[in-house]
Amino acid sequence: MVKCAECGFLASRNLETRILEETEQITRDTGYVLDMYQPPICFVRVNDFRDDAIQKERICEQFTKWRQGSTPKEHQKMIDREARLKWQSEREDADKRWRDDQRRQDKKWRIVELIILVVSAGLFTWLGAFISRGWLP
Repeated sequence: MVKCAECGFLASRNLETRILEETEQITRDTGYVLDMYQPPICFVRVNDFRDDAIQKERICEQFTKWRQGSTPKEHQKMIDREARLKWQSEREDADKRWRDDQRRQDKKWRIVELIILVVSAGLFTWLGAFISRGWLP
């Protein structure tokens, strides 16, 4: 269970600039809204606080631990960056597995080609010897 008061997506709209900002600590702790802000809102719109308190424990899949000094938008950018880095890492791992598999297959084919080359050389050498001695019509 988590509390919206501890989430980085808890946002307050500045009445003067209309910008969504980080919710102040006093609002997070007590629910008291400073004069320059509207009541808090959920940046990702999971919860509506008109009928609910931000201190109430709830289950929320969008919960993101609040990092003081970061706006909700910055919290979203952090999540996006972490997801992108995870995706890149998974892609690099998959690419490395694919390249390793291609290397193994290439090595197998080079061995098969070498065997074919050796057998062919031996066969043509043997055939050349037969022809030069006149053993074949």
